[in-house]
Amino acid sequence: MGGQPYYMTDAGIAAQNIMLAAHSLGLGSVFVGLFYARKLHELLYIPENIRIVGLIPIGHPHDTITEAPKRKPLEEVVFYGKWKGSSFIE
Repeated sequence: MGGQPYYMTDAGIAAQNIMLAAHSLGLGSVFVGLFYARKLHELLYIPENIRIVGLIPIGHPHDTITEAPKRKPLEEVVFYGKWKGSSFIE
């Protein structure tokens, strides 16, 4: 991947599988990618040479289901053969 390390891809794949496994057990989860890494290193005694890629809180979902936010129409986010008017397929 252009000289980039594979660990981010591997971490994403692992996170997805962890979250799918949690769901199959009736548990809820969410991937958290924004956090204070230094504080986590201190709190959990994680060595400084270990990079924390993300957090996955897992627990029992709340009984109340709220309505999901409205999604954009597919036409605004899905493109075939072009990206916002620029053709890349000849």
